Amino acid sequence: MKNDDRPLYLAFLGPLTDMASAILIEPEILKRKLIVVWIGGGNWPEGGWEYNLKNDVTAANVVFKSSVELWQIPGNVYRMMPVSFAELFDRVRPWGAIGEYLCDNVIHFNNMDPGRPTEYRILGDSPAIGVILYSGCGEWEWKPDRDTDEAERDSELSGMRIAGQVL
Repeated sequence: MKNDDRPLYLAFLGPLTDMASAILIEPEILKRKLIVVWIGGGNWPEGGWEYNLKNDVTAANVVFKSSVELWQIPGNVYRMMPVSFAELFDRVRPWGAIGEYLCDNVIHFNNMDPGRPTEYRILGDSPAIGVILYSGCGEWEWKPDRDTDEAERDSELSGMRIAGQVL
């Protein structure tokens, strides 16, 4: 491991499997100034089923029980990042082939599922990058965590709590 005093920001846009593996394989990593930014976990404060958490609850427990600084962005927060299709057409599509590709594919992907909204798309992973680049991009407060093993026993993670930043 390189010796460096600067913080290392790690963004997880899915389950915390890789972070948990790093902690278990090389516990010395916890001596570094790590800031884990995670898009995942049920709505604050009640918790509940959430895709990124449910993919690896064991990994979430490892990370939550560790000393790593965790900024968790739960479902009810990351779903606050919608973009309208009109905005995509106005601000993304005009930027050449890549803009056209991004705009058309977001809309196409969104419309493949009739259960999704028809005029906008949630850009749920974007807040992780936003808080790393600009920590003042939202309001936050520290909250205690709850053991995810206990939460899972309470019917589909119904009581998940947050350790870290809540935007």
